[in-house]
Amino acid sequence: MTTYFVLPLGVNPLLTTLRIIVMHWNNTITGLTAKNCPSYVEKTNQDRLLLIINTEYKLCSVKEPFVMNCKTREQNISNRILIRWGVGAFFAMPMCYIVMFLIFGVALSFPQTESVSDKIAYIGSQQSLLSLANIVGYLLFGSLLLIAVQATHTRLNNLSSHLLNAASAFGFIWVVLMMASGMVALVGMNTMLSLFTKGSPHADTLFYVYTTVVNGLGGGIELVGGLWVLLLSIHGLRTAQLAKELHLLGLVVGAFGVLTLLQSIPAMKEAFGLSQIIWFVWMGFALLNSKEKA
Repeated sequence: MTTYFVLPLGVNPLLTTLRIIVMHWNNTITGLTAKNCPSYVEKTNQDRLLLIINTEYKLCSVKEPFVMNCKTREQNISNRILIRWGVGAFFAMPMCYIVMFLIFGVALSFPQTESVSDKIAYIGSQQSLLSLANIVGYLLFGSLLLIAVQATHTRLNNLSSHLLNAASAFGFIWVVLMMASGMVALVGMNTMLSLFTKGSPHADTLFYVYTTVVNGLGGGIELVGGLWVLLLSIHGLRTAQLAKELHLLGLVVGAFGVLTLLQSIPAMKEAFGLSQIIWFVWMGFALLNSKEKA
């Protein structure tokens, strides 16, 4: 009796044709030899089935740009849309930095005094502007960063790497820190001003707690953001994806971020911010070019 194998037919015409040829060849050989050596035929059929399964597995494991592990057309379109949003995020994040620089460096002038009450009074007079700075610099930036981290991970994930996974993990942690900093800044400032208005002595204490927590989470030390850029750039260099010069700049930016651990050198924070603006814009153009070529 002839033995038939029921194989799953995919949407790829070439694979479908190969499967039909293999089944026809298998049925012909089996019919000719079944009467003479049944045990041999059974063993041979098992070997052929294992070979076909192994071949299917290898074919479905081939990784191509934006097409990994037999991703569907819908998934590929979704990845391209994500990268398109990532391009916009990389172009918008420098604007958040610039707004912060303009507000804190130009528009605001905190009193150079040791009196905490004078500083709180000034914060109260500029509450709306400070709230805008916190929303743009922390909450909006964190939202854009979330898109950027996903977009870069998708674009550079042609070759799976634990280094890339670690970089993206630091990127997501940075997102959480930015969002937390923005919410703490808004709530803490409002609570501090409320206590100050009531004449509570706890307003001075809250001023130190509030500023310490916000600075610690959201910019006093840029270690997490620096590690994201640094590891992402190392992965890009190792896998030869995107421009080499872009990743070399990323190494410098990441190093500045890590060096903000040295609180005795405040210039490192400014160097990180300014150099990262350039890196953001360059990465945006790199993703834009790769999307157009895809």
